[in-house]
Amino acid sequence: MHAIAATSWASNRIDIFWLDPGFAMNHKHFYGTDWVIGWEDLQGSFNAAPAAVTLGPNRLDVFGVGADYAMYHRSFNGIWTQQWANLGMSFISAPAAIVRSIPNVSRFIDVFAVGDDHQMYHLVGTVDAFAPGIGWTQWERLGGHFNSAASVITPEPGRLEVFARDRDFTLRHKSWNGTEWSLGWDNLGGVLASPPQAIALGPNRWDVFAIGIDHALWHTWWNGIFWSEWENLGGEFTSAPSVTSAGPNRLDVFAIGKEGDLWYRWWDGFTWTDWESLGGAITSAPTVVSRAPTLLNVLLPVENFQSQPHDIVHHTYNIFHRSFDGATWHPPFMESLAVHLRIPSRYHFAIDWMDPKTTRSLVSDTNYVSSSIRAGGWPAITETRLFDGVSGPPWLVNMNFEPITVEPCENVVFNYLIVNNGHEDRQAFDKAIAQIGAGLASAGVSALSGSGLLGAVAGKVTGLLIGFVFADCDGLVAIEQAIVSGKDLQGMTTDSQPFVKETFHAGTSSPAACGANSEYAITWSIARVH
Repeated sequence: MHAIAATSWASNRIDIFWLDPGFAMNHKHFYGTDWVIGWEDLQGSFNAAPAAVTLGPNRLDVFGVGADYAMYHRSFNGIWTQQWANLGMSFISAPAAIVRSIPNVSRFIDVFAVGDDHQMYHLVGTVDAFAPGIGWTQWERLGGHFNSAASVITPEPGRLEVFARDRDFTLRHKSWNGTEWSLGWDNLGGVLASPPQAIALGPNRWDVFAIGIDHALWHTWWNGIFWSEWENLGGEFTSAPSVTSAGPNRLDVFAIGKEGDLWYRWWDGFTWTDWESLGGAITSAPTVVSRAPTLLNVLLPVENFQSQPHDIVHHTYNIFHRSFDGATWHPPFMESLAVHLRIPSRYHFAIDWMDPKTTRSLVSDTNYVSSSIRAGGWPAITETRLFDGVSGPPWLVNMNFEPITVEPCENVVFNYLIVNNGHEDRQAFDKAIAQIGAGLASAGVSALSGSGLLGAVAGKVTGLLIGFVFADCDGLVAIEQAIVSGKDLQGMTTDSQPFVKETFHAGTSSPAACGANSEYAITWSIARVH
């Protein structure tokens, strides 16, 4: 998620927009030599990152999806309009907006977003040079079935090229030639973990970037005749990329590495440079803007130092900035803009308690616990833990995942698997059940839940553990998989109220001389990060 929107109307001006901790829209600008002190509260209440465009000096238009999921718009023409204008509909993605010009005819603002039905929608605003305000059309349905926001370019006057990630995680593309849309959505392939980012270097040169399921940066381009094969640009990244062009025939790409550092690579029209680490401890995708040739400005969400490091739900974020003048990065280290940032749709998942009401073994169980989570198109993340001598009162599992972002248009898959086994090599068995949990999450199989579930799947899970001995009282004691949409997560949680669920697992038949059939209650939770 690009939590910060940025636009520039001149070489001495940058405007940025973001949501504050209370979900209101905030604004700050750079005036050529420094950033203004403080920030501007534009109010409103939003649940997705904003989009912003400029029509020229002293003209800004910003868009956001409100708490009611409708699209809202506010404009600046020397002063801000008094209120947010409700543009209607109901959306589950962040907006994308772009200015489209037809010389000697008119200028338009085109807005795109994914609706509740996962189809792409489009709205056109006509800018009248001789009258204030914008004349908006009705929302137009463009079809498709998407789980990412759109990325839009206008490579020549009047044209639009729209890209988004399909539900099968391929890249899809649709064109507007100035009079009509192309039929359907072109399948450009790929397996996208992140939403795509597109840029036009000219009428017949378009480039699209995305992070793949291998965490590398992948790239494809249009040369005016055909699309290239996907090119692997390497790296190991955890955020969507951000791309701009700091000059003719130039591409500048940024992404966040697995350690939270910012990585940068650029193309000079012939070759790519090597990846360069710019440091930092960044939380979410960077936002980059080029306000003039050779000049780059990067805006970065960075988590503030926690006064209580074990607090897994309360996280505060700041915006940091770094610029490039064509020769050197300034300042030597990233500077804080001293503003508070909310990264919407960010959650903490946890397995909290394991209550062995009846153990599978006669005295106590040796339980291997695996839990996996897969958000959107990103690969599954798996945690494992071993609990010896499980019996008696509830056990604190405290298996916590790092905060993850689940956009309203995405699904998240969350599961756990608990197996009693006291006869195998611990490291090997731990690795095996982790692979099963990750496989279930990656496959996105139907939700697994309910007290009668174990009998139906215990044999299948045991079968997947071929080569391991299930002797005496060994066996599966709990398994559950939940699939939840990002929009449902927003309804299930508030800043003060997490979602908490306890699931009862009635075990399968336990051999003679063991305990009775196992009975476990597992408590898990989802909390908003704020």
